[in-house]
Amino acid sequence: MRRIVGRKPVMEALRSDPRRVQRILVAEGSKRSTIDPILRLAREGKVRYDFVDRRRLEEMAETDAHQGVIADVADGPVPTLDELRARVRAADDALVVLLDHIQDPFNLGAIVRTAEAAGVMAVVIPARRAAAVTQTAVKASAGATAHIPVVTVPNVGRVVQALQEDGLWVVGATDPEDERSVPYSGYAFSRKTGIVIGAEDAGISRLVAERCDALVHIPMHGSVSSLNASVAAGIVLFEIRRPKPEDATPDPSATVTQ
Repeated sequence: MRRIVGRKPVMEALRSDPRRVQRILVAEGSKRSTIDPILRLAREGKVRYDFVDRRRLEEMAETDAHQGVIADVADGPVPTLDELRARVRAADDALVVLLDHIQDPFNLGAIVRTAEAAGVMAVVIPARRAAAVTQTAVKASAGATAHIPVVTVPNVGRVVQALQEDGLWVVGATDPEDERSVPYSGYAFSRKTGIVIGAEDAGISRLVAERCDALVHIPMHGSVSSLNASVAAGIVLFEIRRPKPEDATPDPSATVTQ
């Protein structure tokens, strides 16, 4: 059982699987226009909800950033590496994000949110020395953790090798000063791609970088030498998803003159 906090995470939990939502607590006096959509989903899913004193809700949420609502959600099936590998092998088009020791739960949540929006198959995180899917990460993801598997593994480097065996071409997003890397915008990404995003300060570890099939970077044009990890992830992921000329849909109104 875990507690999630905030309107968007609670709403996404209800949309994803209302059977797992055990109860919802709403602060008395909450603005109806913001709470009513949640209560409507709760009623549709036959989920119990109660109104409680706002101070009591704050104590239960352990934060004042609860937006007037929290929920207790039963743990769902834990996504496994074996399941992810099977999906990658079966897919013609696969996009996986591997995080190499991201420390900040806000960054983790933001990356998960971006990954879900980009249609990523799963996000892989290490079990140790890295941010986990905590209440903070769930809220930062705006509820996206309810819709995308986050697979926890002992060793990211070994997972890179395993996914390569399954047909995934693994690309590391690295520092512009890395002579081995090429600009991301000119790289021809495979239809089955894994993207490695490194830690906020250290970047991708040497061993993981050596195991990648290729390295790309985002050119910097200002004074700063790097971007926030979640921003970098978003730029690269949506470059991969950007329609390419060969994917363009022909204009049915176009005519050929002889």
